[in-house]
Amino acid sequence: MKKILIIVPSRSSNGSRTNNIEELRDSWIKTTTGNSDLLIGLDEDDEHHYPRLESVNYEVNKRLRMVGTLNLLANKYCAEYEYITFLGDDHRFRTDDWENTFLNDAKEQKYSIFYGNDLLQGANIPTAVFISSNIIKKLGFMVPTKLIHMYADNFWLELGRALSCLRYYPNLIIEHMHPAASKAKTDTQYAEVDSYTNQDRTSFIHYMNTQFQNDVQKLTN
Repeated sequence: MKKILIIVPSRSSNGSRTNNIEELRDSWIKTTTGNSDLLIGLDEDDEHHYPRLESVNYEVNKRLRMVGTLNLLANKYCAEYEYITFLGDDHRFRTDDWENTFLNDAKEQKYSIFYGNDLLQGANIPTAVFISSNIIKKLGFMVPTKLIHMYADNFWLELGRALSCLRYYPNLIIEHMHPAASKAKTDTQYAEVDSYTNQDRTSFIHYMNTQFQNDVQKLTN
């Protein structure tokens, strides 16, 4: 059985994101050693935009936005996989054998929160993340549920630090093809995500001040 599930929530609206999945799939096929499955999370009102590609699994649910879809799928499958990896549909695997790099180091740790170099944020935050499923099982989520889209990476950063299980791999490239890096054109989805920034910032600060230490204790007791 494969150890890693890669979850990629995606929404296209006008069809602008459908090519992203093919490019992501191709980058995964070029770099995988066969230790992961790729799962695309789609919205039921939007899934008709996406052709079904070989080697890719799809799951369609009602629209929950990025955090909701990620939590739904991570909770559903964390008992079947030892590790969950989140990528946006604008990430691309660039480094061979990334799976074994993560897996070999994860064997040494009770918990694992690992991330590579996205060539945009670098060590600052894990815009894509590899996380051990036992964290999700104990918390009941992969991202605090009050968030919509933003600050998930800040949460993984802070949780990894608190658990002393955070590792950054500067030579392991998972490239973020984002408009901020001039590697993609902006679209309605990027604009919608940006509109969540203030709300998610407020929710993240409130979570960190009121619930974060309780969740760390759940994992350390």
